[in-house]
Amino acid sequence: MIMIFVLCVAFGACLGSFAYAMTLRMHDGRDWVKGRSECEHCKHMLAWYDLIPLMSWVSTLGHCRYCKKSIGLSYPLIELTGGLLLA
Repeated sequence: MIMIFVLCVAFGACLGSFAYAMTLRMHDGRDWVKGRSECEHCKHMLAWYDLIPLMSWVSTLGHCRYCKKSIGLSYPLIELTGGLLLA
């Protein structure tokens, strides 16, 4: 039962992260299918380990791994909300 809950939260966090990224890309007029995720400040292309929902934000204490500028709290909140809604 606990394992199913954890998997649902993880999958929901992934869906929330994806939906938020696509929303931001469409709002900026960028192609939402092609292209890679990047830091909104330094425009550095993010590595795969920078894209793990919730965990990457926590591991960097809410800062970009490359330029050290703050990442908004909206990212983990959207991911957590997606995870809890799916669970």
